[in-house]
Amino acid sequence: MKELIEKLHLKNVLKLSAATAVGQLITYGTAPILSRMYNAEDFAWFALFYAWIIPFAVLATFRIEYSIPNAETEMMARERAKLSINNAWRLASGIAILFSVLYFFGMHISAFEAFLPIGIFSIAVIQTYNFLSTRLNRYRTNAAYRVVNSLVINGCSIGLGFFFFDYLGLVIGFIIGQVVSMWVLHNGTRQDELTEEPVKDISLKSFKQYIFFNTPQGIIETLQLSGTVWMLNVCFGDSATGLYFMCWKIIQAPVNLVSNTIFLTHFNKASELKKNGESYRPLMLSTAKALMAFSGIGAIVIVAFAPSLFAFVFGEEWRASGEMARWLAPLFVLNFSISPFSFTAILENVQNKALVLNIIDVILKMSALYIGYLFNSLNWAIGLYSLVSSVMYLITFVWYLHLAKPKLSAE
Repeated sequence: MKELIEKLHLKNVLKLSAATAVGQLITYGTAPILSRMYNAEDFAWFALFYAWIIPFAVLATFRIEYSIPNAETEMMARERAKLSINNAWRLASGIAILFSVLYFFGMHISAFEAFLPIGIFSIAVIQTYNFLSTRLNRYRTNAAYRVVNSLVINGCSIGLGFFFFDYLGLVIGFIIGQVVSMWVLHNGTRQDELTEEPVKDISLKSFKQYIFFNTPQGIIETLQLSGTVWMLNVCFGDSATGLYFMCWKIIQAPVNLVSNTIFLTHFNKASELKKNGESYRPLMLSTAKALMAFSGIGAIVIVAFAPSLFAFVFGEEWRASGEMARWLAPLFVLNFSISPFSFTAILENVQNKALVLNIIDVILKMSALYIGYLFNSLNWAIGLYSLVSSVMYLITFVWYLHLAKPKLSAE
């Protein structure tokens, strides 16, 4: 087992995954309480809030944070993180000022809109610090953030729900957790002493590829959740949206967190291998096989027991979320096993082609939901959504392997 861990470069992955597991245990432990304090409509409103902030968080940084693992020096990595955070601050401040002006001229600004700027800024900053902390090998800091984030968000949401807050309890709890997480990551990545010569100031001109290809691609990727939430809300209403978001929260969110962990660590390792003229294709294949075997077990449990488990743990109202989970089980496996390797397009400088694939993927997903709407069947919508998404994941992974293959022949 030790040899396998070293071979797959999973030592740091396991550190972060352990912290992620603790965070998810907190999420799972508090979910039955939250599901009884807040109804499906409350979760729908929070889903809509989250669906708005994540595309803007990508736009806020222009995905410059994705260049941090490729930084040649620690100082350069820090400068890129600083540029990313400054851009996020400008966008969030601009939105806050716009809402203030609209409010001054008599337009009603709800709490929903008022919390958008801090939500956008917090996600952008945490994403940046995620890359910076792993680039600096501050894995303990990253692990601490994962536990604290889950603990504070869920704890505050429960506390606010106890005082009969509506969906705002979920929103405010989320914001508090994000702010505390930013503080943890900021303190954990501070520079102890100047060990390198300062670098020249960098500007957006140096990151045209990230701005014109990575940013649109990132926004399109967020539409896999945001677009789904918006489409479900338009076609099937608040209840279906809330049920889907609970399903995503319990099944897909942990997948995304673990995948993000592997993405961060393997992106760093693949960058090193590429710089040394070595192939990272074997690393991808070996890791994907291990992830597929592990997630396959979870998929079997979901197909067999999800509706009953959701009803028992979260309440009878949430049985339909378990039914959705059954339809999404194949997508669960492929998302878990393949999405961590999206860094391949960045390393091979083919973000434009990855953007095209992501656009096709989102169009197919939205079309699947609309077809389900035409047949007046939520199950049809979710089933077709899972099918087209799974096919696109398989096509994308074959493409990733093709991109990595030339390095083997070059050797």
